[in-house]
Amino acid sequence: MSGERFLMKPFYIAALLALGPVACVDSTPALQVLTVAPPDTDCVIPDDVGLLRGSVNLSLTDSYLLGLNVVSNLQGSEVLVGGNPVSDPNSLNVYLTEVEFSYATEPRINVESETVAIYGSFPSADDGQLLINLLTTKAAETLKAQIAADASVEMVVTIQLHGKTTSGSEVDSNEVKYPLTVTNEAFACPDNQVPVVPADIACNLIGMNGVVPACAAPPTTPTP
Repeated sequence: MSGERFLMKPFYIAALLALGPVACVDSTPALQVLTVAPPDTDCVIPDDVGLLRGSVNLSLTDSYLLGLNVVSNLQGSEVLVGGNPVSDPNSLNVYLTEVEFSYATEPRINVESETVAIYGSFPSADDGQLLINLLTTKAAETLKAQIAADASVEMVVTIQLHGKTTSGSEVDSNEVKYPLTVTNEAFACPDNQVPVVPADIACNLIGMNGVVPACAAPPTTPTP
């Protein structure tokens, strides 16, 4: 798999993205996306490395799978008055309801921002993982229709998670900006071979980060 990787422990790396704004952080977000990385073919998301950028070939796939390693910064605690509990430590559990995608491209293509309904849960002061597709159906269709076979587009996808706590308070994550090089280049196997896509893999990564189908001789038809 191609792409720029970095070790997360013990260093933190901030990348200034040309297509994205630089903002000051006023407070720690309730939900914090710490690292992002594509899964492996078993849909396992690495939690000790991250990928700084990726690539996708829309002639091979309409998706780009990205795993998010997320931690909840909400700390719940039980309050006792006279030995009796007067608060629920589970009131700060977070339930995700939406993921918001926006797209900036160079050269400019008008790819609409979209908010997609999701479901996920994070207990207070705990961490977990999410596997999402960065390309909505409309975004993939728009890009595929406007990128020529010999061209490429640099795109930054901005992702933000939205949800609510058990007590009903609204919760947002930090914004994550993930750069993608998008192409629409046709793939062909060598002469007398055909693409082979394994049917028993949980996460199909073909078309992502330079992964292409395996090629093999076509199956022979038994002679009657």
